[in-house]
Amino acid sequence: MESQCSGSTVAKPPSLRVLVVEDDKLARGALRLILELDGYDVRATGNGLRALRVLKDFNPQMVIMDWRVSGLCGERLCGAIRRRRPNVPIIITSSSDEAFSSSVEVSARMRKPIDVRRLREVVAGRIEGAERL
Repeated sequence: MESQCSGSTVAKPPSLRVLVVEDDKLARGALRLILELDGYDVRATGNGLRALRVLKDFNPQMVIMDWRVSGLCGERLCGAIRRRRPNVPIIITSSSDEAFSSSVEVSARMRKPIDVRRLREVVAGRIEGAERL
């Protein structure tokens, strides 16, 4: 994909793929919009079981998930994602202390309500480094 800028052709990098798993419809829509405005290719679902299907078909480079979603949540969802995609960065969002005290291995944990500036920093950093905590 190319774009024209002052008469020169600049190649745009392909969009990075992000899966958002959030059961609150407004929060899911807001996260999706923020990420899409930042140039990411986003798929979003409100259900943990559906997230696993999207994971297979969409092949995301990052997962941002609420700790508590219907279908499959928390440690079980993280474990299922890790078994399928061991190196994909996972960012947990939650207002629950349980999400922050869990020993499950994730790239980052963010307390709700989400600070948009911090979200952007974390996403950019995790995509570049693809490291896990």
